[in-house]
Amino acid sequence: MIEVNCYAELRTTKPAAAGQVASLNRYYDKDSTFRGGGDFIGYIGTTTLKDDGGTIAMGDGFYWKRTVNDPAELNVLHFGAKGDDYTDDIEAFMRMYNWTKTWNANCVALPVRFPGGKYLIKPIDLSATDVTFFGLLGDDSPLGSLPRSIIISDKSDTPVFKVKARRTVISGMAWNGQASTDTVKNTGTTTADMVSNKQPFFENTCIEGETVNIHCFRAQNTGGTVFKLLDTLDSKFDQIYTLDTYSRVFDMGWSNSPNGVWDHSAAIELSNANFQTGYGDATLSISIMRKIGLQSGARISQAAAGSTTFEYGYRRDENHGTFMTGSLRAGYFSGYKVTNNTATDNWYRLGQFFFPSPNQQWIIELIGKANATSPSTTATSPVDMVGTGKTWINMQRLETV
Repeated sequence: MIEVNCYAELRTTKPAAAGQVASLNRYYDKDSTFRGGGDFIGYIGTTTLKDDGGTIAMGDGFYWKRTVNDPAELNVLHFGAKGDDYTDDIEAFMRMYNWTKTWNANCVALPVRFPGGKYLIKPIDLSATDVTFFGLLGDDSPLGSLPRSIIISDKSDTPVFKVKARRTVISGMAWNGQASTDTVKNTGTTTADMVSNKQPFFENTCIEGETVNIHCFRAQNTGGTVFKLLDTLDSKFDQIYTLDTYSRVFDMGWSNSPNGVWDHSAAIELSNANFQTGYGDATLSISIMRKIGLQSGARISQAAAGSTTFEYGYRRDENHGTFMTGSLRAGYFSGYKVTNNTATDNWYRLGQFFFPSPNQQWIIELIGKANATSPSTTATSPVDMVGTGKTWINMQRLETV
C-alpha cells in the first residue's frame, strides 16, 4: 500500500502493478481537516470508465478506482465539497449526483449525502430530465429541530434544487435562506418586494403523481417558498421546524393534467412540526396535520387545499381535539357516560370549553337511556336502546364578554 496526499496527486501517481492499493489522505492538498480520503485500487491500461472526480481517477495509461463496500459510505466530501460556508459546492454536488445514477443498475434510489457542515450551493436545475428518484440526506441526528447539515442561500431568486422526480426523499437537512425584512415597519403580511432575497429551496415539477417524503428538516430566514410541489401522492412530512419565514413553507399545487383528475393536492400528511414567526401570506397548505405548532404569525391557508366541495379545507388532529374545515359524518362522538340511578337530580362536570373569539358556540348533545338496569359499559348504538332520548346544551360567547 502507498499513501497519496490528495486527489489531484492520485491522477499523476502510477501504480507499481495492477491491484496496488493507495490510501488517499484527503481530497485537497493542504486541507487540515483531512476529509474526502479513502482507499483506491490501481489498474494498468485504459478503460471506458470516465474520471468522475470522486471514485475514478484517470492517469496516463493507468487509473485508480475507489473501493466502495456500501454507497452510504460516500458523501459530497468524497467528490470535492468543502462545506466551509462560502465555497460554491455545486460541482461536487453534481459529481456525486451523477455517480448515484450510474453506480449500480440494481440500486437506483441513491441520495446525495451531506455530512455535518454548511454548504453554499448555487441553483441547480435538473427539471429538463424525468428521474425516478431524487434524494438529499444530511447527518443522522434524530433531532429534527437541529440538523447539522445546512444549505445556505446564495441570495438569488432561483430555487437551489429544481427537479422533475417521481419520488423524493429529503432528510436531516437545514435550509438558511439568509433573507431579512423590517418586521417592525411592515406590520402586515410580508410580500416578496419587502424581503432581501426570494430564493426558494426546492421545487419539483413532476406531474401526474409525485411522492415526497421529508423528515427532520429545519428552515429559517426564508424569502422564497421552501417546498413547491405538484400533484402529490402518498407524501409525508415529519419533524419539520421553521423560524422567521417570510414566505410559504409548503406550497402545494396541481397541474390540471387531463390524464386523470389532477385538479387538487392530495394524500399529504404533516406531523410533529413547529412553525414559529411566520410573516408570509400563509405558512402551510396541507391536507392532514397532526401535532402541529403554529406560533407568532404562522398560519394555514385554506384556499388551495382542494378544488371540489368535499375536498376543500384541511383536518388538524391534536391531543386536545380535532379541527376541520371540510365536512364531517360521524357515528359515535364519545364513549363517555354519566350515571344517575337515584331519585334526585345531580350535577356532573363535563369539562372545560374554550371560546377564543366572540360569537363562537359549543353545542353539547346528550343521549339518555331510561332503564332500570345500571349501565356497566360504554353505551351501544342509541337506536338499539330502550327508552332513549336526546337533549342539547348550547353555549355561546357574546361579543361583550
